[in-house]
Amino acid sequence: MDFKPHIELGYKILPHYQGLGYATELAKFFINWGFMELGLKKIIACCYPQNQASANVMKKCQMKYGGKYLYDGKQECDIYCINKKEL
Repeated sequence: MDFKPHIELGYKILPHYQGLGYATELAKFFINWGFMELGLKKIIACCYPQNQASANVMKKCQMKYGGKYLYDGKQECDIYCINKKEL
């Protein structure tokens, strides 16, 4: 599956702030902003398979699992996608 030239959503939350909903709130905001203000048609995000918390954020944002991907051609990760029409 080819994900280029789509925009990738990324986030990193300091441990002290994890589990408080900030990542989900920010991700939802930036997905909406990307579609409404930037006119994007598709946004992707990826996480390491063992990072279930990050995968949960993507699922809460209505992103759908898109399969495995070699990030930078080196590290296997799980890809999640959302299309503008899915909102």
